[in-house]
Amino acid sequence: MKRLLRFRRPKVELIEPPAAVEPPASAHVAWDPIRQGRDAQAAARAYALRKFGPNDRAWYAVRKFADGHLWEVHQGGAGLSYLPGIVDGLSGADQGKVWIPTEGRALEIVVRNGRPICALLTESRSAAVFASGSPSVPASGRMHRVLKSGMPAVYAGAAALLGAVVVLAVSGMFWLYAAKVVSINPPVQADQLPHRQWNLVREAGETRWVQRLEYANGRWTVLWREAPRRQASTPAETPAAVVPASTAEPVRPGGAVPSGPIPQQGVKP
Repeated sequence: MKRLLRFRRPKVELIEPPAAVEPPASAHVAWDPIRQGRDAQAAARAYALRKFGPNDRAWYAVRKFADGHLWEVHQGGAGLSYLPGIVDGLSGADQGKVWIPTEGRALEIVVRNGRPICALLTESRSAAVFASGSPSVPASGRMHRVLKSGMPAVYAGAAALLGAVVVLAVSGMFWLYAAKVVSINPPVQADQLPHRQWNLVREAGETRWVQRLEYANGRWTVLWREAPRRQASTPAETPAAVVPASTAEPVRPGGAVPSGPIPQQGVKP
């Protein structure tokens, strides 16, 4: 997992320089004991922004050397780095001096105590280096812009605009197609609503009931049901006659109630 997450140092691609290449207006090379390549890139970009300001004509490149990194910044030019030639020149058996032109002067790089030292020569010493016949290091490496040119954002905006135009065209075509298609759900007719069908069931009367009101095939139909018949009412029973207590015959114990009149005592017949 650590290998996968480890920062990969960008490779410096070698480029065949053209016959006439635009040299940088200003160049600077430095070595820092920085272990990580991204830290060296951050240092190079920070120096370029501090020296040249924010512009799209500033370039930078990074290359590992010894126990640190060499980094290079340019102002102007074709964006070709001197680092591949510098590393090759300083890594040889003789480890001689190398130089590059910058602002009409010579920038000399030499190894001392195992570490490269970069020094911008004076005009007089630069003239001596130019006249010595020793060639400068060729520019053959690819560099990166300090500030992006903004073209990726332009490409992304163009892609978004193209996508929006396509979506708009597809939606317009769909609208034209949908305008010709008959709607599956026709508009609602108020006269066909259930609460408007009262005239179909209001004449049911007392002899039939409405069992079901249904709508099918564009018509309302009523399913009738015969109402149950009511049972005839029975006449009220005549209440039994009530015999007054004064005329009631007394009941003799152990005997039946006499059917005739009760003789009065003390009165002879």
